[in-house]
Amino acid sequence: MGPGMLNQRCTVWRALPQKDEYNSPINGPNDYQRVSSHPCRLSRKSISAVRGEPQTEIAEVYMIYMPVAAEVQAGDLVKVHGAGEYRAGEPYRPNNHHTEVQIEREAPA
Repeated sequence: MGPGMLNQRCTVWRALPQKDEYNSPINGPNDYQRVSSHPCRLSRKSISAVRGEPQTEIAEVYMIYMPVAAEVQAGDLVKVHGAGEYRAGEPYRPNNHHTEVQIEREAPA
């Protein structure tokens, strides 16, 4: 993937697990730490709607393309500048050429 193909910018954030005074993990919202920032390209893969109560959930699945050295792991939060926040799947690096990651965003309709 040439540099001209990566025409967007994204920032990768990783969850820092919360711990109690005994250093045991606790359930609840995590704090996030900025890991890295990369040029990228976002491409829509699919969109689906699941009818539920009290509202319908929309699931959007995208592919994001980044340089091969991009620091991204499954579960990371990927913020694409001007396009929103997504949850990362497992990264794939075909022939060590670039990084492809399936990312998802869920939102109520």
